[in-house]
Amino acid sequence: MKQEELKGCPFCNKEPDIRVSGSYPSSRNLWYIHCCNCDLFFGFDIYGYGDYEGSGIYKTEAELIAAWNKRSPC
Repeated sequence: MKQEELKGCPFCNKEPDIRVSGSYPSSRNLWYIHCCNCDLFFGFDIYGYGDYEGSGIYKTEAELIAAWNKRSPC
């Protein structure tokens, strides 16, 4: 199955970065998106689990992309 293409940032339309929290074993990695242009975070748990990069709330990259791309029309 082909992975869905990531849409641009809804605020600046630049391509955001997909990130994964790095301090957990691979079975517990959590995914989030960060737009470096406008500093938007999506799927990011601000309370985290003590990870330097913070923690995502999505367990898979595909789940994160599907949630990011699900937008209401303006």
